[in-house]
Amino acid sequence: MEVALQAARNAQGAYLKDVNGHNALLAPIKQMPFDILSLIFQAVAQGSSEPVSPAHPSTVISQVCSDWRRIALESPSIW
Repeated sequence: MEVALQAARNAQGAYLKDVNGHNALLAPIKQMPFDILSLIFQAVAQGSSEPVSPAHPSTVISQVCSDWRRIALESPSIW
């Protein structure tokens, strides 16, 4: 019985992981047009007086996800 219970818990954990992954894909930020995100990134980066470093907003933005990295790299004005 314990083995069956543990198997059910493992299956539940796997399903929850899948659901959370799908929810991330449906997040409203994923629907935001790239040009709007680029403008937001520019505003954030221009508001920083810190030189480009690991803590600079443009660096942080570029490390969030592959889409944001591509937008950041294609937006020279944030650097």
